[in-house]
Amino acid sequence: MNNFSSAIKFFLAAAIVIILGALLGWYTFIHRQIAATDAESNARGTTIPTFGGQTGSINANISGTADTGEAPPGKAAPRLWHVTKNPVAGDGFASATSTIYFAELSSGNVLIGDPSTSAVVRLSNTLMPKSYEARFAPDGSVILRSVGESGAVQTYAARLATSTESVDSTSTPMMLKGLYLPQDILEITTVPALKLLYLISDNVGGASLIQSDWSGATQKKLFSSPLLEWQLQVSPENTIVLTQKAADNLPGSAYALSGSTLRPLVENVPGLILRIGKGGAMLYSSSNGAPDLYAQASASAAPVHLPIRTSADKCVFAASGLTAYCAVPTANPGGYLSARFQGTVHTSDSWYRIDMSAGTAEKFFTPDPSIALDVENPQIDANGLYLAFQNGADRSLWMLRIMQ
Repeated sequence: MNNFSSAIKFFLAAAIVIILGALLGWYTFIHRQIAATDAESNARGTTIPTFGGQTGSINANISGTADTGEAPPGKAAPRLWHVTKNPVAGDGFASATSTIYFAELSSGNVLIGDPSTSAVVRLSNTLMPKSYEARFAPDGSVILRSVGESGAVQTYAARLATSTESVDSTSTPMMLKGLYLPQDILEITTVPALKLLYLISDNVGGASLIQSDWSGATQKKLFSSPLLEWQLQVSPENTIVLTQKAADNLPGSAYALSGSTLRPLVENVPGLILRIGKGGAMLYSSSNGAPDLYAQASASAAPVHLPIRTSADKCVFAASGLTAYCAVPTANPGGYLSARFQGTVHTSDSWYRIDMSAGTAEKFFTPDPSIALDVENPQIDANGLYLAFQNGADRSLWMLRIMQ
């Protein structure tokens, strides 16, 4: 009897050990799956939100104040504000304000950030899968570029019928309402009067430049080219500028569209990148492995070689066209453009103020040495108070107050 009782106790103890071991194994498995899911979500630039509140748990992830000790919402942002830690597809300032619109990479959700309060608020909750690029008009309307199931590039144009003044932390996120434009648009930008301007491949291996409204209607062909590789810009005076896409050591040219013909602005410059401002002011860079930057104060002025080495896509004009701001790498890698475009190297940049009339450059801001910022897609608000840009290393969004 004692042997039987001992056997029962042994088997019960063994069963308890087996059950506890199974529970521990299951817990470990679930924990690993959750960690893998979180890692995948972070890699895509998305976060699974919890229930309740306007933004769910993503607010802790998009707010740069969560792990930097910066001013919490309700307080003015610090001079250098990490608006979002999540990658963004694009951003743009609201008209006549310092409010910044931005779209999350991959999800396409639109949010706004206000440097006067450090608040970041979700504006739309319409999932736009595989979004990789966003362009904003001054009213917050957005063009979202994504990859469709077939691999074709899809372009979605959406108008946001609200003002930033009516959106706060208690507002309900809106649906993003719009429509798809033709597939495989090569390049697209917005122009004043809420028009769209885009390049699309034609049937003979070239490209056509099309202007339309935000519904894709009232299409008008402005220009045709046997070349596909163009970048589009629109000057403050609504001049359309086309620049051949840049590569190290490869000569490129930029043209203004006049009627249906191209008028040369800059020709045969290796690695040409150009930014245009008011009154024909231009900043353009060349690259023979390392960049040189030139300033031209007006359409009739001679270009001046500036004493800083950066590419013009790290520059942005103030509204007057007489001042520009450029992010300048502290060191330039070899094969500058190729390495940057491939994402194989990243720079650590300081900010310079360019006096276009004098042709001078003055450093006015250097980030803390612990913060390496590779400036991409710089923007400036209409009042000339803030610069917004993405960090090329992780595509997170930053804002810099220009004045101390």
